[in-house]
Amino acid sequence: MAGFPQIIRQRPRPSDASAPQAESWADNPVARNAPRDPTALPADGEGDQHGTLSHLDTLRPVVPLGDGRHTPQNVALAAFLLGSIIGVGVAWSLYTLGTATVRGSAIPSVDRALRLLGPVLVFLPLFHYLEYLSTALYNPSALGFDSFVLWPDIEGRYYQAMLFTLVEFLVEAYVAPGMKLTWWTWTTGLLLLTAGQAIRTLAMVTAKRSFSHYIATERDPAHVLVTHGVYRSVRHPSYAGFLLFNAGLQIYLANPVAIVAYMMAVGQFVLRRMDQEEELLVQFFGSAYVNYQKRTAALIPYIY
Repeated sequence: MAGFPQIIRQRPRPSDASAPQAESWADNPVARNAPRDPTALPADGEGDQHGTLSHLDTLRPVVPLGDGRHTPQNVALAAFLLGSIIGVGVAWSLYTLGTATVRGSAIPSVDRALRLLGPVLVFLPLFHYLEYLSTALYNPSALGFDSFVLWPDIEGRYYQAMLFTLVEFLVEAYVAPGMKLTWWTWTTGLLLLTAGQAIRTLAMVTAKRSFSHYIATERDPAHVLVTHGVYRSVRHPSYAGFLLFNAGLQIYLANPVAIVAYMMAVGQFVLRRMDQEEELLVQFFGSAYVNYQKRTAALIPYIY
């Protein structure tokens, strides 16, 4: 029960015709947005008896929208929706700052507790947006619509976890709003959210084409062993950042139940995932990776 990055499934091979992501924009005739003959009859036969286009058909898109494929219109839609949520979060946060402070001497109330949701509406969509943007800028060969990580797992556990997080926050904010209005949870949570996002994005930028949201069972010629930057002392900084981000979210919202459930679920997933990756990396790089293992930590320097 946690928000997992999209790394559970294997990335579809380009040769797999059934995989939506196998089509590139250049190879997808729909994505090329070929000019439409304005005098042509609608595909479904709509139009008047003289063969002209009906008013409704002139408003119909000539390309599908929201079908999950990596097309310009779908990327634009996803970016617009994420940006809109971020805008709402920023406005919510500014409203909070412009009124009575969230943390202060005022009597705790549900209204004051709900003001905490503003920054959440900034951090969560920003995470998904940066996943796509970092891939687009530094590993374009692996870019797909799934790089937004909007549906991280087949079972939908990510959204179940988000729903559980929201429900716990709302229930506790109604029953005991004072527990949501402690300065140390707010401060610690925001610091961890910021640090987690920064570390994860920096890991993707540093690794460039060696980073993937999927487990690579075969070594790509462009895949090199990255041991500099944030990888100098930690082998899996992207997972470390992801753990910090999730922990920061629950601490910021002061969700005692979700923090335990999140860290147990995410921790178990990350450890299992790292074991799989480490076995493959030893196969790919041999003694070079074994020596790298000996002088670095997996997640936390000097601890693990």
